[in-house]
Order: sequence, then C-alpha cells, then structure tokens
Amino acid sequence: SGTAQAIAESILKSTERSSDALILGRHGDDVPRKRGEIGMHSLRMGDETGRHTVSFGSLGERLELTHVATNRDTFVHGALRAAEWLAKQEPGRYTIADVLGLR
Repeated sequence: SGTAQAIAESILKSTERSSDALILGRHGDDVPRKRGEIGMHSLRMGDETGRHTVSFGSLGERLELTHVATNRDTFVHGALRAAEWLAKQEPGRYTIADVLGLR
C-alpha cells in the first residue's frame, strides 16, 4: 500500500530512525521486537475501501490512530482539489504536501 509506505516514512522521519528500523511482517507469535524496531503490516481485506491504523504500544497499553474510508468518492474529492490546485502552478514537481499547504 502506497499510503502505508508514506505513513511509515513519516514515522521514520519524525523519530529520526533509518529505514533499517522498519520491519515488514512478522513470523511467529512469540518473537519479541528489538528495541527501536518499527513493525509494519499491510493488508487488503474484503470490500473495505481503505483503513490505515498506526499503533504505538508497550506492555499493558496501546494507542491507535485509525483512518477509515468507507467510499471511493472520498478520493475523488481530493483528486479534484489537487487537479484544480495543480492547474494554477508553474510546471514542476509537487507532492500532496504542496497541495495541502504543508510545505
């Protein structure tokens, strides 16, 4: 998932970790994580349009942030907004952060 990869890159940047800290998948249910590791899993299931969850956990607690898209129309609105913004720009290379005014 491109969105999952973008989220992982943001977490790596904000925690000042290299991509070596990112561990894709996991084998076995009793394998302890090494200190500083960031585990990443990407699943597509059933008819769900989009769900992304970032979890921060330690022994006895977990904090989760979840975004759920229930309909692809949500993405159309964002694509139209980006196209309208892009039509007003000079030729160049832009990201969604530019469209949203985040940089």
